[in-house]
Amino acid sequence: MGCDIHSYAEVRGASGWRKCGPIFDNPYKDYNIAGLDSEFSEEPLNRRNYGLFGWLADVRNYSGIEPLCLPKGLPVDTPQKEDIENDWDYHSASYFTLAELLAVDYNAPIEDLRYMKQTGPHSWNGGATAEPGQGKVMSLREFLPNEFFSSLKVLADLGMDPKDVRIIFYFDN
Repeated sequence: MGCDIHSYAEVRGASGWRKCGPIFDNPYKDYNIAGLDSEFSEEPLNRRNYGLFGWLADVRNYSGIEPLCLPKGLPVDTPQKEDIENDWDYHSASYFTLAELLAVDYNAPIEDLRYMKQTGPHSWNGGATAEPGQGKVMSLREFLPNEFFSSLKVLADLGMDPKDVRIIFYFDN
């Protein structure tokens, strides 16, 4: 069973926080699946990537990297709070402002401890975690998916104060 991320971006205006709407590139636009085939998506984080999940919220952290922050829950002032909290399948909700995400040193080195381990003659575990010192050292920028940085750029290009822009996310499995 896999784990997926759900996300949306909000901006703060005079009347409070509101969703940004479909401004992010949709990675599923070419799959001809009803509802997923539009050019743009409301979700800034819309692909399964356990490395990103581990870094954002310590979810499926097979890479053993230090998370940016443990899940904080949903912000009390998000209009979608009740709908998300009432779905029993959602977990590990959190959020970051664009200012927080832009302040990260993405050139800092990390050690990715995730590796593929054979567990039987025809069986492999892609979520195995190596011992510290046995992983692959790289920058955080190299570790995180390009789509993450593309979404940050879209949000930065809104031209708003980064403290007034945030990404809210939660997981299901």
